[in-house]
Amino acid sequence: MNKLLNFLRYSLSLILLLSLIQCDDQDENGFADDPSIALEAPLSDGHAQYKLSVQSGYAVSVPLTVNSGKKLQRIEVSKTVNLQADQTFGESGTLTIVNAPSVTPFEYTFNYSPSADDVDKLVGFTFTAETEDGFSSQADLTLVVTLSPRDNLTRRRWNLKSILHVNNPDHPNMEVINDCEKDNAMLLYEDHTMEIDYGSDTGNGGCMFDGFNIYDSWRLTDDDKLFIRVSHGIFSPDVSVTDTFVVRVLSIDRFSIEQTVDLSDFGGAKDEKFLYIYQAGPK
Repeated sequence: MNKLLNFLRYSLSLILLLSLIQCDDQDENGFADDPSIALEAPLSDGHAQYKLSVQSGYAVSVPLTVNSGKKLQRIEVSKTVNLQADQTFGESGTLTIVNAPSVTPFEYTFNYSPSADDVDKLVGFTFTAETEDGFSSQADLTLVVTLSPRDNLTRRRWNLKSILHVNNPDHPNMEVINDCEKDNAMLLYEDHTMEIDYGSDTGNGGCMFDGFNIYDSWRLTDDDKLFIRVSHGIFSPDVSVTDTFVVRVLSIDRFSIEQTVDLSDFGGAKDEKFLYIYQAGPK
């Protein structure tokens, strides 16, 4: 009987010891990972699952940290779109971050610029860390990519709705759009060319000089604060004119840009401000 009791005590002690060792090796969710990968991104459901909401056209940076009690052999990241490997990413869908890193913990910042092609698709990245003895762990990052107002510029027709003389001394924000301008529209293209559609009411009155300028290119600064347009006159093709507008509103359905012009030669003030308000329509 004493031998049986001693055996039971020994067995219980061994089970308790193994349980304590197992708990030390597990993370707070009950998973034992060596190596372990942690991302600085919002957590999602599941173990080592992360989700980040982003807009197309804007780079995202996600720091990651890899810890391991064993020597690391390789750290890599693979990309999928709608659960299929993205062959354009890295080498056949996989990018090696580092081979045999010499420092543990290993820290790295993953950078990615989602494009308009990523919008409304299941974009996933799987980070894998592998040790020399063949053990590996993974962490998954899902990007929820929505179309940014910036990328939307080339997808819509921008109908001119209003021109306000913002700093008119007598009537601030006075409407100065001509009737013949109310059917005008601006079309911006992905190759940064552009054109102005003057509509059917053109060539007369306040629109007498429609078409005298040829619009060569456009660009939006990286911070979305300035809209820059380059043009030339039909009678001076070798002379480029650069107009800079301050972006006041940039949204999916509205684009408002303000220009400061010198009208002192025409009896006005040196710094007259005009706000051009465009409404999005089908292209």
